Amino acid sequence: IVSPELITFELEKAIADADKIVLDEYKDGAAKDAFVKALKDAKDILAKAQEGKCTQEEIANSTQTLRDAMEKLEDKDQVPATDKSALKNAIDKANGIDLKKYQDGSEKEVFVKALDNAKAVYANDKATEEEIAKATLELNTAMDKLKPIDNSNGGNNGNTGNTGNAGNSGSGEQNGNGQTSLGNNNQKPTAPVKTGDTTEPFGYMAGMAAGLMAIVAVLRKRK
Repeated sequence: IVSPELITFELEKAIADADKIVLDEYKDGAAKDAFVKALKDAKDILAKAQEGKCTQEEIANSTQTLRDAMEKLEDKDQVPATDKSALKNAIDKANGIDLKKYQDGSEKEVFVKALDNAKAVYANDKATEEEIAKATLELNTAMDKLKPIDNSNGGNNGNTGNTGNAGNSGSGEQNGNGQTSLGNNNQKPTAPVKTGDTTEPFGYMAGMAAGLMAIVAVLRKRK
C-alpha cells in the first residue's frame, strides 16, 4: 500500500515508458549502461514507496534520472535504404547466360567471380551505394567480355567442289585419222570433221573429156 503522502504517478509512468524501449536499437556504451541502472533503481524506489520506506524527493530524483537516461540513449547508425534495382537486373541477366556457349579462359573466370560478388552485395542489407554501383559495373563489364564459341566454319572444308581436273582427263592424243582420241575422259564423242572427198574433181574432169571426144567424133563424121 502506497503511503498517502507519497506520489508515484510520474515515476510509474517513466518506468512504463522505459520498459517499451528496445535496447538493441541503441548503441552500446556508457549511455545504455546508465539507462539500465536508472531503470533498475526506479523500480527499486517504487517498491520502497509502496512500503512507505522512501521519501518523495527520492521518488522525484529517480523519476528525473530515468527520464534523463532515456533521452541520452544513442540510436544505432541507420543504414539508408539503397537502390539495388540495377544490380538485380544485372544478376538476373547473368543468371540467364549459358556458360557452355562461351570460351574458357580468364574472361569466364572473371564473370563467375563478378556474379558471386554481385549476389553477396545484393544480399547484404548494409551494402553502401558505392559497393552496389561497383558490383553492378563489374558484372556488366564481365558479361560484355565473354567470348562466345564460334561453331560456324562457313559450311566449307576448304574444298571448292572441284577436284582440279576440270572434269577432263587431259588426254588429247590423235588416232592418226585426224580425229582426237577420247581416252578415258567423260566427254561424249563428237562427229568427225569432214575434210572433203578428193575423188569428186577427177570424176568431173573425166566427164568433160568424154563429152569433148563425142563432139570431135560427130564433126569427123560430117566431113
